[in-house]
Amino acid sequence: MERPKIIRRIALRDPQTQGTGTTVDRSRDTKNSYPWAHQAIPSEVPPITSFSSPAISYELKVALILHLGPDHAAWNRIEKYVLNCIIALGNQLEILVTIANSDYAKRHQTIIKEKLIGVKYEILIVENRGMDVGPFLLAFHQLVIQRPLQERPDILLKIHSKSHDAWRRDLCEPLFGSPALIVKLVNYLFSNEKAGMLGSRFNIYNSLRHSGYNGNLIDEYLAKMKLPLLRNSPKHKAGQLRFVGGTIFMVKLEVYNFTLANMDLLSWYNKMPLGRQSDGTGPQMPHSLERILGIIVQLQNYQLIAV
Repeated sequence: MERPKIIRRIALRDPQTQGTGTTVDRSRDTKNSYPWAHQAIPSEVPPITSFSSPAISYELKVALILHLGPDHAAWNRIEKYVLNCIIALGNQLEILVTIANSDYAKRHQTIIKEKLIGVKYEILIVENRGMDVGPFLLAFHQLVIQRPLQERPDILLKIHSKSHDAWRRDLCEPLFGSPALIVKLVNYLFSNEKAGMLGSRFNIYNSLRHSGYNGNLIDEYLAKMKLPLLRNSPKHKAGQLRFVGGTIFMVKLEVYNFTLANMDLLSWYNKMPLGRQSDGTGPQMPHSLERILGIIVQLQNYQLIAV
């Protein structure tokens, strides 16, 4: 099997002290809404005022998988959300950054080094296969598959530099809009036995309506993971299976430990196309895996919860 092309790896930094945090700009984007946006569903988590804990549980390990696309403004678009994670989670957070190989990769690498002082992080400069989905597979392989169970993170956060302003805002603000919000949601996800994934209430879609051309390909992957197929699933036929359109979420790692973590993700990555693909033009790996990341949560009787 061909290894993925990891073009450059920056040595892991594991500081002795925690960073002090940074003030971030909380202004909202002003671009028009995207045409595939739909009516938001109500939030399914308790209000933030019902949580008294100012910090996450001390033994909790959290990892952020962050992808920066191949354009000059990639970091600027998601800086506030990354800094919010750092402020909220401190030295219990590690970050794996995948940077798309482009003319701007060195620029992003320099910014990361400057911004993530006091944070445990690693950088992979990779081919932009499947947009953010392929790099997520590489990062997951590194953070999860290559580690024994006891050394894996408890919670995974996934953020990427989605270029559409309104869509990015709708995906990120409900999850990463402030440090206090992140603390609340991480604690909620960790302490709620049934909760498997948290996603934005603006971008949760049901698999029955939005599988389209990808249904058979989704079933191929589910079969590899020994999970029920969509075409045989009563939940799918009833429109009860959901996924996060845009793949920005929080997830409890136990959901993936014996499903996604048992797959040959390096091979999957190598089969992915470079760059952007339009949905609705035929079965596609990136869009199929986008749906699978949420669907396998519910096929194991966890809940994908709207925030």
